[in-house]
Amino acid sequence: MSSMCDMAKIADLVLVTVDMSIGFEMETFEFLSVLQIHGFPKCIGVSTHMDFYKDGKQCKKAQKKMKRRFAFEVTKESKLFFISGMQNGYYKHRDIINLARFISIVKIRNLEWKVQNPHLMVDRVE
Repeated sequence: MSSMCDMAKIADLVLVTVDMSIGFEMETFEFLSVLQIHGFPKCIGVSTHMDFYKDGKQCKKAQKKMKRRFAFEVTKESKLFFISGMQNGYYKHRDIINLARFISIVKIRNLEWKVQNPHLMVDRVE
C-alpha cells in the first residue's frame, strides 16, 4: 500500500491493468482511490485476457460492463483498451501498437501536489 501511495504522488500517467478472467479486484479500487486523493493523474485502463470469453456476445457484454465501471471509477474521458489473446507468449502486435500510439499522444497535465512539493523517487540504495 505504501508503494501505491508513493507512485500515485509522482506519476504523470498511470496504466491500470485488469485481468478480465478475474475482473476488478479490491486492490484496483484501493489504488484508484489513492490516485484520486493525490489529484488523479492521467489514467488509462488496459484489460487483458479477453480471450477468456469464448462467446463473442458474452465478450461484448463484459466489455460494455467494464467500460461503464471504469468510467464511473475514473472519469468519462478515460480510455480503456482491450487486449485479447496471445501469440507465442506475447500480446498481439496490433493491440500493443494501438496502446503505444495512444500513450504517445496523450496530454499530461500538471498536478497541484507535484507543483507545490519537490519529489524524488528512489529505486534502491546500495
